[in-house]
Amino acid sequence: MNFGIICELNPLHKGHKHLFDYCKKNGDGLILAMSGNFTQRGDFAVYDKYERAKTAVENGADLVIEIPTLCALQSAQGYAKAGVKILEATGICDTLAFGAENADIGELKRVAKEITDRDGEITEALKSGLSYPAARQKVIASPLLATPNNIL
Repeated sequence: MNFGIICELNPLHKGHKHLFDYCKKNGDGLILAMSGNFTQRGDFAVYDKYERAKTAVENGADLVIEIPTLCALQSAQGYAKAGVKILEATGICDTLAFGAENADIGELKRVAKEITDRDGEITEALKSGLSYPAARQKVIASPLLATPNNIL
């Protein structure tokens, strides 16, 4: 089993290391799809992409692939979708690993399905000038959508 993680590592912290260690213990390989010099929020990364990739490898990653800037600057959904496509394109990543602030995978799946099912309503809310996160929150009032790790 080869794990894939979509990440920024801005900077790498104990939570990342814990996830890396879990993947290394329970799988054969660890592949990262990581943002480059700009983060998903549009800021400059604390450390450049080369330093972050080096640190990732020193902490257990076997391969680090850059998420193109155009994709990294998208909404959380666009960023995650690009990361999944990159990991899938390797042909060797068969399992996604991620951190979440709510460990109830059933609840995470339920909210993800609701986002898909109510996409038309979210699109309508966007027409009023709301940002995507604000429109999504207006349509789907779930506390899960208020925390970054759950959104990704």
